Amino acid sequence: MPITIDQEWFQDILKKTLSQTNRLLLFGVGLSTFILSLVVIIWAVKPGTLEFEEEILENGNVYMQSDNSYRGGVILKLDGEAFKIIKTNITEMKIKLKKVDHYGNDPEEENLVSDVGTYKKYSLKTSNSPDTNLPKPGVYVTEYGSYDDSEGLIAVSYTEENLEGIKLTGNKHVPAGEMTFIIDTSEDPPVVKMQHANIGFKNARWVTEYYIESINHDSFKIKHETRSSWDCEFYHVSKFDCELLK
Repeated sequence: MPITIDQEWFQDILKKTLSQTNRLLLFGVGLSTFILSLVVIIWAVKPGTLEFEEEILENGNVYMQSDNSYRGGVILKLDGEAFKIIKTNITEMKIKLKKVDHYGNDPEEENLVSDVGTYKKYSLKTSNSPDTNLPKPGVYVTEYGSYDDSEGLIAVSYTEENLEGIKLTGNKHVPAGEMTFIIDTSEDPPVVKMQHANIGFKNARWVTEYYIESINHDSFKIKHETRSSWDCEFYHVSKFDCELLK
């Protein structure tokens, strides 16, 4: 005996099945979109992303180590996260940061106590350069030569039209916290003075046999008139590729 199926009943069942399937598909697509969006948001704000690395190098609060004699040290802090500058390399334009634990999350705090020492907030004297063609204030990286055992981190700021560099990391000759150069930008060409000293910061003196070879908004090069080994290049930290160490 042949089996017969009511056509209207079958079409009704088919419509209900397809409707449920469509709802499930729409729900699945919506859920997938939500999860993907959440992952993107989390990734965008997660330390270690390119955006975070660029932001902390450009806008992170600067803290200088205050409890390790002449050497100094630098921590950058942004959005409650603190990272110590471990290594710089001008040749490869790379900078290595490592996250450190610290106590207190007040962004305005003057002192930062961490598991790698005590740091004091360093405020640059000005927020703008007097000329857009001159270096912007901020943290710069340099190399002083084979005798230098520091990371070459310099706080650059302006006092009126004088461009000044203060060592955030020092060496046995000129320690952290001391001025390393003064450039009078009101003169044409700019007048340069570099601070020299014997070991132990003895016989500190200003040497004027220097001149500016090149200068722009985020880098400049100082050359000595006769000794190329004393030449120095300075680059704003935002020009460096950043690597976060584990």
